[in-house]
Amino acid sequence: MNTMSSKNKKESKFHIITEDEADLFDSSVVEDEGKEKGTSQKDTFDEKKSTEIDSNRKKLEEKNEDNKESSRNESQDEKSEEKSIESDFKEEKPEEEELPETTTVEDFIEDDADDYYQNNQSKSNQTSFHKPYFSFEVRVTLMIIGIFVLILASCFMLYKAIKYGGSETVTYDEVSKVKYKVCLNENSTYQQSCLGEGMQYVSSLVNYISADFQYNVNFSTDIDYDLSYHIVGLTHIYDQADNSKVLYKKEDTLLEKTSLVDNNNQIHIDTSVNINYSDYNKIVKDYNSRYSLKSSASLEIILYLDEPNETRKVSSVTIPLGKDTFSIGKYTLSNINQSVKIPVNQWNEYTAFYGIVATVLLLLSIILIFKTAKLVLKVTNNRNHFQATLSQILRKYDRIIVVARDGYESNIPKKVIKVANFDELLDARDALEKPIIYSKVNSIKSEFIVEDDEKLYKYVLKESDF
Repeated sequence: MNTMSSKNKKESKFHIITEDEADLFDSSVVEDEGKEKGTSQKDTFDEKKSTEIDSNRKKLEEKNEDNKESSRNESQDEKSEEKSIESDFKEEKPEEEELPETTTVEDFIEDDADDYYQNNQSKSNQTSFHKPYFSFEVRVTLMIIGIFVLILASCFMLYKAIKYGGSETVTYDEVSKVKYKVCLNENSTYQQSCLGEGMQYVSSLVNYISADFQYNVNFSTDIDYDLSYHIVGLTHIYDQADNSKVLYKKEDTLLEKTSLVDNNNQIHIDTSVNINYSDYNKIVKDYNSRYSLKSSASLEIILYLDEPNETRKVSSVTIPLGKDTFSIGKYTLSNINQSVKIPVNQWNEYTAFYGIVATVLLLLSIILIFKTAKLVLKVTNNRNHFQATLSQILRKYDRIIVVARDGYESNIPKKVIKVANFDELLDARDALEKPIIYSKVNSIKSEFIVEDDEKLYKYVLKESDF
């Protein structure tokens, strides 16, 4: 299109003479010839003049004809070229875009590229996810809080591990019972073979004494226990004048140790023994006759409970010896709503879990401490490089930099072009002959801007770039 306009301008330099103008020109020449017929010199001059005019007119007409033919040929050539271009363009693009007469091919390509850039930019803005930005101070604060939380959680887990590895307070009810009966030798006095509790018994009629021991404990929770129990017969011979003075003592095992191992909230013992009364009574009589004494004696049948730390008496019966008649005494326990600290050994269950969690949390807190220290050192070095680079730019290019104190915002929407470095921004500034605007965004980010009527060139200097 530009080629056609230039050719039309060249054709406008020549004036085409029409037939009417030629007739007028001839009449004016005839009048001039009639007026100047006075002298021969004038006639000769007029003839030469008319001849020159005719020749010039013919030349002009020939040139006009040539120009018309050339213009027709060129116009036909251009039309054919346009048709071929249009056909090719239609084959490549099904939809035809009409260009205005003032638009060049270069303008069309640039506009098309701008539209493509803006469309892609809008799509990327819609689809891209921007990560939230946290300043250095916020990150360090969050790390310190995380360290304290991890340390506190680790201490709590260690406390739980130590607690589970210690002892546990358990409440319990403890009750022991003992029953006995006195079995007699054959006699004509008593029809029963055995007499019940609470009576006075004739020593010479007694064959044996049967004692039944019961012991029950109910705990508030299941516990692991490893216990045992046994029964002994303890014979004592005392001084007749003072029963606190023991003259003779003998212990006989009536029931060997029996173990109790379980995890339960109850302990139950139910056992019995038979005591040959005549044998124990004979020991006392022989002792007194041998040493000519009139001492007192007793046989105590005791149920012992063997605990991890001690062995204690839970029930017993006391039988007098060396007397013609006797009565039997009993000892039992009745401890209700008592409490005791029981050692707890659960390292493989709860203690191991709390110990492992505490160790992991402690390791995480140590790792976070190292990361925080590393971040502080890195940011401190980066900040020094950032401040040095910023100061160098402001000092070196002070004459072409304008400082925007309160930040900078363009009132007119413009296409923003981000440049890679400050040297590229200097090239844009030199091409546009505009000043560089400096805007401080925050303590770790600054912007340098060069703008014209349509575009805005921006270079962002950040601490994280270092």
